[in-house]
Amino acid sequence: MRKLFGAFAGICFMLSAGLASAEVTPFTFVHISDVHVGSGNNEEALRKGLKEIDKAVPEAEFIIITGDVTDLGSGDELTSYVEALKATKKKVYSVPGNHDGRWSESGKEMFKKIVGPSYEKWDNNGIRFISMDVSMLVEQYAHFDGAQMKKLEADLSSLPEGAPAIISFHHPPFHSSRFFDNDLEFAELIRKYNVPLVLDGHGHSYVRYAYNGTSYAMGGSTFGANAGYRVWKVSPDAINGEIHRFGKSEVESEDPIPMTRATDSAPGDLKQASAGVFELKPASGYEFKSASYKIDDLVTGTATSLETGRFEVDVKKLPVGRHEIVVTAETGDGLKHLRACLFDTSAVTADSSSLFDPISTITREWALGSGGQANPTVNGDVMYVGANDGLFRAIDLKTGDIKWNADLTRETLSTPVVVDGRVYTAALDGNVYCFDAETGKEIWKTGTDNAILASPLVADGRVYIGSGDFHMYAMSADTGDILWKFAAQKHIKMTPALENGKLYFGAWDNWFYCVDAKSGELVWKVPASRSVGLSSATCNPAVKDGRVLMVTHDYSVRCLDARNGSHLWMYKPAKDELGPSYSSAVLVGDMAYLGSINGHVVGYNMVTGEKSFDVDVRPEKTDALFDSAPLIRGDKLYIGSVGGNVYCIDIPSQKVAWSVALQPGFIFTGPAAWGDKLLISSMGNRIFEIPIEPVSPR
Repeated sequence: MRKLFGAFAGICFMLSAGLASAEVTPFTFVHISDVHVGSGNNEEALRKGLKEIDKAVPEAEFIIITGDVTDLGSGDELTSYVEALKATKKKVYSVPGNHDGRWSESGKEMFKKIVGPSYEKWDNNGIRFISMDVSMLVEQYAHFDGAQMKKLEADLSSLPEGAPAIISFHHPPFHSSRFFDNDLEFAELIRKYNVPLVLDGHGHSYVRYAYNGTSYAMGGSTFGANAGYRVWKVSPDAINGEIHRFGKSEVESEDPIPMTRATDSAPGDLKQASAGVFELKPASGYEFKSASYKIDDLVTGTATSLETGRFEVDVKKLPVGRHEIVVTAETGDGLKHLRACLFDTSAVTADSSSLFDPISTITREWALGSGGQANPTVNGDVMYVGANDGLFRAIDLKTGDIKWNADLTRETLSTPVVVDGRVYTAALDGNVYCFDAETGKEIWKTGTDNAILASPLVADGRVYIGSGDFHMYAMSADTGDILWKFAAQKHIKMTPALENGKLYFGAWDNWFYCVDAKSGELVWKVPASRSVGLSSATCNPAVKDGRVLMVTHDYSVRCLDARNGSHLWMYKPAKDELGPSYSSAVLVGDMAYLGSINGHVVGYNMVTGEKSFDVDVRPEKTDALFDSAPLIRGDKLYIGSVGGNVYCIDIPSQKVAWSVALQPGFIFTGPAAWGDKLLISSMGNRIFEIPIEPVSPR
């Protein structure tokens, strides 16, 4: 029997009925979002907007701003934002958005230092308010972090029974664009409590909708044609919303939201009854008006035969692995309900008539405290990997046990490097670490002046790594002493490439650099693209035989002459064509292979620049390939996707050989190989082990 580590507990989510109302006394507050200080005249627009709010709604006790408070998340922008808030006399609560952490030199460290905590709770007149950070480091997507979900559960469960709570964060959940990978986990958690209202942003509009008895309301921005804000007037029985437009006297009143969240006991639990058959029965006295399902954001359909509570889905359209099915059911009273369930599929074998073979495609899994955005590294029989819970782990792959771990106190995005019995990594605390690979004893730790989002390169007795303090460092691999540091104009996220004593790297300053690896002296630098926003700053460069491959954020792939930085060739995508942008290249022979955000794995000839390899991993619906760099073994290429899948591509035929679903959870990491197994970290708070050759093709 296979052993399961950090086993998935409780395949189907559980249901809890709504809670009774708690006593609330009247008050008023304001909600705005997406002020984007740092872009155009947005700082002045924020000041003006806050003054108008003070004048128009003097009774408001506080203001909630749900993210994207800056445009690029720099320290200067965050400082300007805090200065702009002085235009109001009211208390302001802020949460980060994707713009505050995606391009920031500090991740979210400076937000917490300059603006305030990224998770906060406060009580006001009988209501508990909780602000959360759902933005992701260096990504545009959203995720309910494992550690914050534990805090949320604790802060809701500590309330008196029936006491209401209002939650705020940036991205809107349950959106057709799938900003989240685990928003159903959030929906299931809050159904146990009286959460009548959730505030969000991101869309610069006033969208409002309701699921499971909870209303979701998007906040307006302080700039643009639709600029405005919501005023929320709270009474003991209801929360009344009003939309105000800046510079206009008209007020748009909205339907009141009951203070006691509508009970959500109409549908029962969604569960798997048998292979391909699911059950969702309405409670006594209710009937379904309609019901639809979606599996892995891919397969959709209508849940028929609901009078029996059972419906069938064609799971043969799915790859093997773990899947999430979400049912949206509308009852006769007009309320919409969400139910979710996870289920596993295995391949059909030649000697089995059952759809589910007893051999699983997930052979082991390890639980993480938060999601994983760091690639695992395998050395011998040990896997080394960091995660967003701050723990750096060494896992014995023979036994599955944790060999040792180290608390780095902050998120780790670095891919560890193992050389001569030592393992090197870095974290957002700004430190580079060297541990004894066998015992985990810290050998040295060297600090930089800002967070580190990059991975180290270890070669010739040196550790080369970029930092959020705008410098590329060379440190002694033996002692950690800083040998030199080279100043760029913005932060450095990528890992440099090294050939013939020269380092090649880009930064978020739109320059691409060549630096002498021994002295740290500049050899040459060339502009990367047309603007800073299109810098060559995310994909790691690759170098071979005097040719340097780098990718810019206009989806162009460039090959430079290593001697002077001149262009040897450039592949510029056609209009509206999305290409490589985040996934780093892997070189095999004269070919460079990368993932692209349009869901294609592409390959370019390093000599000619010809794009001679192009595979759409999921033609039926785009499955974006962001940061996951390909792993190539023999004639097979392996890569992870935003959709939470791992793909195997047969290189000679340019076809997908198979795929495995690992739901729910974005995959931004590249896989590592251990014998006949693949290991990959997921934002689903897990590291998965799967066979390199599953039972049958996709």
